[in-house]
Amino acid sequence: MLKSWRETLLNLLFWLLICGLLFSLIMGAVAYAHHTSLFRFDEAVITGNICVTETEIRELLKFEEETTLFSVNIQELQDALLAKEYISAVRISREFPSRLIIEIEEKTPLARLKCHDGIMILDLEGGVLESKPTVRDHYVLPGVTGALEHYTRAGIRQGGAESTLILLTHFLRFVGDRYVDLYPRMQEIHLAGDSLTVQLEDIPTRVYFAPEGIFDQVTILKAFENALYEKGELADYRYVDLRVQDQVVVREN
Repeated sequence: MLKSWRETLLNLLFWLLICGLLFSLIMGAVAYAHHTSLFRFDEAVITGNICVTETEIRELLKFEEETTLFSVNIQELQDALLAKEYISAVRISREFPSRLIIEIEEKTPLARLKCHDGIMILDLEGGVLESKPTVRDHYVLPGVTGALEHYTRAGIRQGGAESTLILLTHFLRFVGDRYVDLYPRMQEIHLAGDSLTVQLEDIPTRVYFAPEGIFDQVTILKAFENALYEKGELADYRYVDLRVQDQVVVREN
């Protein structure tokens, strides 16, 4: 019995010694890596950014010279990137020995809003963002005039302006999902109290929608254009009026 207890104790001491040696080796390797700058932060690979420039992102990566991959505060860097209004999500990972992988997910621009304090950008979630040259360079967006022109960016969510903004966002999202061919042809959208008018690009055709039942009207317009196949096109009409329920009123050029 005593012999068995001694063997168990010796085995335990042996494995403790092995674990201690392994721990010392690991800590020594880490210390050596730090000393030789093996894990010094050296490069960032940035993907997914369009509206936010790489220069803007790299401004946040100006660490001290001796910064290592271990000492980069990932959470702090994520928070700083998410503070930029066009960024909706960020994923940052370490790639040893010295690289950061930064994956950016941006908000999707839908339209250019003419507001009291200048041109703003409406995004997919109904947010109103500052306009940037990168947005103009990479996206072809319809312009929005009319009812929102009297509001500043800060005041656009007050009163009736917010309901108009919600209607516009849902309209554009519905068109993008259900009538893909129409969205890139929309040059201008004019908002008035009782109508939403779409000017199609490079042709004189105007399409009139009523706010109530607007999704059904989009569906009707799509069916009408499909029915014109090989017989004509929307450009043959000066206007297409969908404000009368379940009817298409047109005037030829």
